[in-house]
Amino acid sequence: MREAWTWLRGRLARRPDSEHAQGLLRLGLILLVLGYLLLPSTREGVDPRQYAATLSIVLAGLSIGLGLFIAMLLHPARSDLRRLTGMVADYGLMAAAMIRLDEPLAWVYVLVLVGTVGNGLRYGTRYLGLAVAMALASFGSVLWLSDYWIQNRALGIGLLAGLAAVPMDVAVLRRQSP
Repeated sequence: MREAWTWLRGRLARRPDSEHAQGLLRLGLILLVLGYLLLPSTREGVDPRQYAATLSIVLAGLSIGLGLFIAMLLHPARSDLRRLTGMVADYGLMAAAMIRLDEPLAWVYVLVLVGTVGNGLRYGTRYLGLAVAMALASFGSVLWLSDYWIQNRALGIGLLAGLAAVPMDVAVLRRQSP
């Protein structure tokens, strides 16, 4: 076991970028959402089919996250395809889960924002622009399709604006810092 851990640490230390940190963060956040979904209080009053569908979405995200991390270990060179696949999966699956379960997953908005800022800080301004576009499309679809967010449209529109404003402000500050 110790040899495997040593190999893993060495493999990650030799990577040319911080994609592995994004991969580990992805897995950690998916496990956080999964843990929340498994709480008995989360299931209370939720249609069992909606719950099962949301659980399937989160497990799909976990599978994709693990697959991307394993692919990175096997092929540690920089991979735009792997980065983009992770981003599409992240934003698409977060939107799908938020639409499916509505209010109990409203807090996942914070993960959308954190992921967007993280992609920009980790991969640069081109990826930040792409991440903002994906976040706007993702959360915009939630606003359009989720009963909870339809009823809270004004709040949702403000949060949607924040998905563009906060990451772009971070980019400006990043450029201005010495």
